This record gives sequence, structure tokens and C-alpha cells, in this order.
Amino acid sequence: LAFEWHTTGQYSDGDIAERLNEYVHTLSDGTEVSFRTKGRWGQGVPGRFSKDSVRDMLQHPYYVGKVPYYGRDEKDRRRKRGDYVALYPGRHEPIVDEKTFERSQEIRDLMSHHPRTRGNGLERIYVLSGILRCGYCGEPMRAHSSNNGVRYYRDKSQVQHLRDCPQQYVHADDVEAQFDQIVRSIELSPHWREEVVAAMHPDLDGDEIREREETISARLERARQLYIEGDIGRAQYERERAKYKARLSDLRPIGYDDIIAVGEFLQDASWDTLTPLQKKKRSRTMFTTVLIRGTKLQAAKPTEACYALIQHSAGFRKSTSQREAGYRNSGSDGRYAILVVN
Repeated sequence: LAFEWHTTGQYSDGDIAERLNEYVHTLSDGTEVSFRTKGRWGQGVPGRFSKDSVRDMLQHPYYVGKVPYYGRDEKDRRRKRGDYVALYPGRHEPIVDEKTFERSQEIRDLMSHHPRTRGNGLERIYVLSGILRCGYCGEPMRAHSSNNGVRYYRDKSQVQHLRDCPQQYVHADDVEAQFDQIVRSIELSPHWREEVVAAMHPDLDGDEIREREETISARLERARQLYIEGDIGRAQYERERAKYKARLSDLRPIGYDDIIAVGEFLQDASWDTLTPLQKKKRSRTMFTTVLIRGTKLQAAKPTEACYALIQHSAGFRKSTSQREAGYRNSGSDGRYAILVVN
């Protein structure tokens, strides 16, 4: 229930704690029980959920059938505290699937960049929080909202009185509408996938790469089945798995999967049909920085994956004489102001 509620993006850890504490579960024999934490041996008895206990629960990989290894302290040889160093398959059955768990972690990461409303627990989504920056001083534009619920972005340097910057606060709806226009302007070539593959593997064609991927994936699945059926041991399975994973990596250089994922989204999805939370997630896979001066967006710095696609988009637009957005390379890395609003 906690994971189900959290992945909607509608509830904070505190909201979920309240719902769990109020929830009454009916057993098969008709007995009604309330949810409580199990407590810790020698530290506390079972009790009501708090936002801290919910936060810990929603981030623990144990619920997807994995056991974390934390390492040991070299001095007293006890288990280290803090982040784990590795995850291993557990002997227990998972009660949450990995897709739901990963979705919950994405929601937590996205929600960490904008404020919440009070009372009903619903979130005010700021699509550009975390990537919008002032074009004058370079400081992040912080998400804020007025008492009557109006969303806006404000320069961090003004909020914290760091320096005298001319950037004024801007209404979020206006800025995000301009960003929508930038995203819509990225129209890929009909053959973008083949062009990306050709650029990353000039010695192979797309059909040959797909054929090799299918062969490697089939062998990897065969090794997994042999391990499940007990025909090979775990050590041999891990060796086979590492070998085939390495071969796939050779065919899919770092960033390849991200490029294809962004490209498929731009090709198949309609930006206008996404929810604000979905837009926020997608915007961070496409751009690392968006610059604003006054009330107008000036430029957007794409991610590595999006940059590879924008090159094809730019060439396609140039050849079809479309001028909804301008494209220009600048900056020390040659990639800063790729999309420039005219």
C-alpha cells in the first residue's frame, strides 16, 4: 500500500504514515488489525508509523527481494553504517516488483526539487526546477508559490541576498509554456535511429547490430535457464552473464540506451499529453540546464543523449526550411547553447 500510494506522486512520507496508521486490515478469519511498525529489539516496541519510518521503508531494497551488503568496519569488524556497497539476491520472496520500486525512487528524486502544498498533501509540480538557471548570474531559479497558489520561479541570489542581480521573478506557467515550445521544435529525421547507429558504429549497419543483440540476449537467457534448472552452478552462471553483458556493452556504447529511449519518446509520444510530473521527468533526461533572462528563455543545454538526437533534428529542420527554433553551438565544450529561442 505504501509503495502504491507513493508512486502516484500524490502523497508525502508523512501523508503515507497517516494513512497507514488509520488503515484497518481484515484478515481471512474476519479479525481486524491495525498496521504498526515492528519495532527494534532492545530499542523500541511496535508503534505507529512516522514519516521517517515510511521513508526508510520506501528506500529499502529488501522489499524487492534483495539483501544489501554494507561492508565491515576495519577497527571493530562490525557492520558499517550508511550506504550499502553491494546488493545480492535474497532467499526471501519479494513483495514489491522492481518497476514499482524504481518508480518510487524516481518520484522521490523528482519531488526533492520543489515545495509541497499543505493540507491535502498534493504536490505543486515545477517542471523546470533543478535545471532552470538565471542567464545573468548563473544561479538556480528556485520554485516558489504565493498564498493563493500561483507558481513562480525566483533567482536564488535574490532569495538569499547573495548579489544584486537584475533577474526578476517569473510566472511558472509562462516559462514552462516557452519550454514546451522548445521540446515541440525537436523533430527527428525519419531515419534518426539508423543515423545514430551509423554514427556510433560506422563499421556495422543497423540490421547487423540488432541481429547480434538478439543472439547475445538469447544466449544470456539460455544461461539463466540452465542456472534455474540446476544444470550449471552460480559461479559458472555469473561468468557467462558477465561475458554476455560485456558483449552487449560493446554493441551499446555508454549512453546508447539513453539516446534510443529519448529518441523513441520524441518519435512516439505527444509532449502535450503528459502530466506535469511526467514532463518534469522527461525534461531532466533531455536537458541539463535551461537559461532565462527577464521573462524569456534564452537557451537550453541538452544531455549527452539528447545532444546526439538534436544534431539530426537540426539537420532535418534545415533541410525542410523549418525555423520554429534556432540551433547554435557555443560554449567551451561546443554544446552549451544548442537550442536558442528566436
